[in-house]
Amino acid sequence: MPTIRYICVLLIWGALTSSAFAERVGWDNFWERQQGQPVEVDAKKLEIDKDGSSFTATGDVRLKQGEIQLHADQVQWDQDEMKALAKGGVRLETSYTLMTGEEISIAFADGAGYLRQGKIMLKDRPFVLSGDLIERLDSTHYRFQRGEFTTCQGDSPAWHVSAEEVNAYPDSGYATGKHAVFYLADIPVLYTPYFIVPIGEKRQTGFLLPKFGYSERRGQIAEIPFFWAIARNQDATFYLDYLSDLGVGKGVDYRYVFGRDSRGQLRYYHINGLKDASDRYAIAWEHLSVMSRKWRMTADVEYVSKKDYFEDFGEAADEYTKDESRSEMVLSRAWDRHVVTGRVKYLRSLIADNDATLQRFPELRYDLLPQRLFDVPVYMEWEHSLTHFWRRDGETGGRLVLYPKVWGEFEPVPGISLMPELAAIGRFYRVTDSESSRSEDLLPEFRVQARAQFARHFPIERSSWLGFRHQFKPVIHYRYLPKHGQNGLPLFDQFDRLAPSSRIGYSLGNRIIGKYQNAAGNTSYREILYLELSQYHEMADLTEEERIREGLEGDWSPLRLQFELRPTPHWLFEGDLSYQASDDRHDWTDVHIFSSLGDQKANSYQVGWSYRRDEFSYLAGSFDTSLLAPVYIHAEERFDLDKGGSFEEVVEAEYRGACWSVKLSFRNRDDDRQYIVSFNLTGLGSSVRFGGELEGSGSLFE
Repeated sequence: MPTIRYICVLLIWGALTSSAFAERVGWDNFWERQQGQPVEVDAKKLEIDKDGSSFTATGDVRLKQGEIQLHADQVQWDQDEMKALAKGGVRLETSYTLMTGEEISIAFADGAGYLRQGKIMLKDRPFVLSGDLIERLDSTHYRFQRGEFTTCQGDSPAWHVSAEEVNAYPDSGYATGKHAVFYLADIPVLYTPYFIVPIGEKRQTGFLLPKFGYSERRGQIAEIPFFWAIARNQDATFYLDYLSDLGVGKGVDYRYVFGRDSRGQLRYYHINGLKDASDRYAIAWEHLSVMSRKWRMTADVEYVSKKDYFEDFGEAADEYTKDESRSEMVLSRAWDRHVVTGRVKYLRSLIADNDATLQRFPELRYDLLPQRLFDVPVYMEWEHSLTHFWRRDGETGGRLVLYPKVWGEFEPVPGISLMPELAAIGRFYRVTDSESSRSEDLLPEFRVQARAQFARHFPIERSSWLGFRHQFKPVIHYRYLPKHGQNGLPLFDQFDRLAPSSRIGYSLGNRIIGKYQNAAGNTSYREILYLELSQYHEMADLTEEERIREGLEGDWSPLRLQFELRPTPHWLFEGDLSYQASDDRHDWTDVHIFSSLGDQKANSYQVGWSYRRDEFSYLAGSFDTSLLAPVYIHAEERFDLDKGGSFEEVVEAEYRGACWSVKLSFRNRDDDRQYIVSFNLTGLGSSVRFGGELEGSGSLFE
């Protein structure tokens, strides 16, 4: 019984903090805007006082002023006070509110008055409020006695909330009430003796509807979110979650927008361990700000206290299979031709000892954008970086990289471009706690590229399709980097061991762009097909280790095919495939294929195949349909083709009524099965994501 009572308080609290309840039911500045408009009256009988300051109208009375129309069996009008008292079949309609009842007293000057045995309906949203007595005592105080409200239409709503008395103070931002009961149809199911709630903002502060379920890994689940509308540009959602096998979770999701170019989201979640589970917490911060169009700051921070955090609280496969968490902060300053960037990056291994994980604290980068030299098509650019590498266990130190380039673009033959490039790669090191703390290296690099582009237009007069354009772009490129000893250099990352190169390669690019015309005669273009075939041949003498780093099994790289096909605006088919054709092996090395199709009626599918030789092969797909409306189905599947088993299965079925919905969710993975039920009452908010999930919850203030 205590549990039912508590759930009742949450449901009613969430209902009474909805934006519909906080509306001032049309009695606000609207009335002031009607002043000065003539008052018109039409009735079967009209009795006017001797002084002409008031009248009584009876029989199908219609009284109108501006956008206000009052219908009743009888209306008494006081011209001096601009006040009407109407009885019998009362109907008062404004541009956005409809009131009906047995009796209404209302001052047309400010909207103050009362409505007996009445009902108020808002035209801009599904919301109905009724009561024995509804009063506007003054501009800051409203009172409802023995009333009820719902967002359902019709005489028999699927749900409603009744209350003995509610006092609302919109300017102060809160309301109090007594004896509220939540009904399903006409059956009372939940009760609370008293409540006090904030009101008045477009985004309402209050409890969102809870969510309940069961998980083999987490146990019984109860999730209780509370939403705080801090300001127009800020909000926060607080979570209180009960997981019977893991503990009690507390979390906050804070979102903010400071100006047009500054926004972010900060999330924190902590759980007190129960039974054998330990205390754990996670922090995530995403931020973007652009200052004066020159300064730019981004943050993507993620930290977990325990390595197994995502195993227990990750909601999607790319979460609970994570092998590391990444945090990165970037600050950059741009000029017309220069960019300076500062970066801090932290990695936390979730599968091994983190002491040997290499961190970049910090990294500074300077870029000189291409600048033309003299009056010839020759350009210069610079890429420089200074990085401090740190870790608890292993070599630490700093590295300065200087990478100046000079390149040109010429057209020796009409239609063919030639782009030679000469660069120098300078690497300078200072190693901490080393006998030979300093080392350096300088390498020349040469590149050249020849490319051409051919195009042809094919007119087609077929319905709205006017034709298409085929573009063909062949490219031949060469790169040379000399072989020399690098074993004396520190080893922080792969850039410290540059493989020699004498590489010649090619790519063949194709694009087909369609031209269309709609019924209004407007022309549009859409890329129908992009297809590129590429490969290179390495002529340098590489060691086995260098071949592994470069992904080479022979002198030829795998043949790579990339394509993107869009037969219709809503149908996508794309792929990235690599095929190895060496002397002793012919097979696929990497295959990634994806397809999606959707319509305007919530029907869609997504399916993909990912394969890497000797590592993994799996199918992933999702499916949504509204063909069974009002039941909507969503399903996901990840299937291991190597082992012949399912990674993950997700099935959700949601029944959507006119003013409510219920969703049943089932998730199955190797070590857990989870069942969740969540509810949504139109206009009163719905259950939200699980508090432990650190992924973003969508755009700000949608």
